[in-house]
Amino acid sequence: KIQSCAVAMGDAEGLKLFKQGNDALAQDKFEEALKCFTDSLKSVADENARSVVFGNRSICLRRLGRLEEALKDADQCVALDPKNAKGYLRQVQVYLGMSKWAEAYRQAD
Repeated sequence: KIQSCAVAMGDAEGLKLFKQGNDALAQDKFEEALKCFTDSLKSVADENARSVVFGNRSICLRRLGRLEEALKDADQCVALDPKNAKGYLRQVQVYLGMSKWAEAYRQAD
């Protein structure tokens, strides 16, 4: 998905920040990844690419225990690209973290 994001982002700085965010996320450096993804959003216009960035940022926020913010990003991920299955997964993960079992089930269905 990074390669398709690269084309959609079009902006070298946005892509660089996105890749740095992914690298930080892979190393469980959630604060660093969050900053990279947030900065990346400033230069990304394509909705599908923004969806991916919001999804990744949602992971960071969830892992940092900022569940309300994580849910907003997961919702934004789905709103921008309803075909992005990972967006729905992010929503379910956040609902589970909030112990909102019915919402998680409903979203997973």
